Amino acid sequence: MTLLLNAKVLVTGGRNIGTLKSTELYDPSRNTWEKARDMIDTRAWHVASLLENGKLLVTGGSSYGLVLATAELYDPSINVWKSIRNMTRARQYHTVSVLETGLVLVTGGWDGNALNTAELYNPLTGSWLMIKAMRYHRYHHTAITLSNGKVLVIGGKDNAALNSCELYDPLTGSWTIGPSLAGPRYKHTASVLRDGKVLVAGGMSNSIVLSSVELYDPMKGTWAMSAPMSIGRYEHTASVVKTGMVLVTGGLDSYEHLINAELYDPIGNVWVPTGNMSHLRYGHAASVIGDGQVLITGGHDLAVLRSAELYNPL
Repeated sequence: MTLLLNAKVLVTGGRNIGTLKSTELYDPSRNTWEKARDMIDTRAWHVASLLENGKLLVTGGSSYGLVLATAELYDPSINVWKSIRNMTRARQYHTVSVLETGLVLVTGGWDGNALNTAELYNPLTGSWLMIKAMRYHRYHHTAITLSNGKVLVIGGKDNAALNSCELYDPLTGSWTIGPSLAGPRYKHTASVLRDGKVLVAGGMSNSIVLSSVELYDPMKGTWAMSAPMSIGRYEHTASVVKTGMVLVTGGLDSYEHLINAELYDPIGNVWVPTGNMSHLRYGHAASVIGDGQVLITGGHDLAVLRSAELYNPL
């Protein structure tokens, strides 16, 4: 789910009974959904990324068990999808980061095995370039662009959960090993706070569901433990709201699907409860929209959900 420059929100693909290529647009000004043009390929577990030119880049994922190398561009101004050159590797569960240069960095993922490969997409030429690989193979990781322009890749999974982190420098095109997390985790969330620190929350450590939280300080290049959430969760969402707090919603714990939500206050380093969602959900999506509300869509409970709801942080 992606917030477009026209303030509408685009939901792409996913799974229901099978893999989908349908897309829908949410208009916050009218509180309505409308069908948009279908993607060219059916895909789930892909990544959708907003480019500087306002177009939406969709990469990889899988379609009925086939991991995809295909990519396509959506132009909101004319409601049209266009196939572009394939990535150099098929991948799902990867990350995509739009760099300050306008280039797009794709890292890791899974094609039947965990990947350490990385590649760059150039929107001006429409070309993909394989770059130096990461040290570690990983999927279900996160990638955050820091204020200094570097990209921090965090955790994930290979044969087991990882605590390793790596930094990509767009100026030199090089990878360096970053400081390790206190413990391994994957299917976590990572959020950039107003002060530039990175909040990593929850996830799994092999078979253990985590409530633990860590903070990365890019000025010091160090991790520190932070206050834990009230409950362990993975396949949740985390959104930085206009108050500067971080809203965490839903997910799974060790035993059940979750309906509850909580807020992290960076000033007090505390978690506080907030209102429950209307539905239990995990594997859903969240986006902060123009008026500061958080749009929550889809996911799973006992079945795939079509419901959506809005959270007002004020």
